[in-house]
Amino acid sequence: DEESLEPILAFTARYITQPQYSILLIGVANLLCDIYGPVLGQSAVIDELFHKLRRHIKSELRVHKDLMLLVGQIDGVLSAAEMLSRV
Repeated sequence: DEESLEPILAFTARYITQPQYSILLIGVANLLCDIYGPVLGQSAVIDELFHKLRRHIKSELRVHKDLMLLVGQIDGVLSAAEMLSRV
């Protein structure tokens, strides 16, 4: 029911990007989506919390993608510097 789902979903949406909680909350978020995904649209509060969860996850994925691109660029610079130092 909505009263018991709301605090769990609110906590998950708020803290899913925090490293100390993310390992556990990723699994919780998957279960919440599997269980309650088909009934979205019945409660504005729950729908908004799912949208908030989605926004946070999307933002975090964007940050991870940018960091991976940066790591690739740094690796390229370090490889070039190493090759130049050998010559």
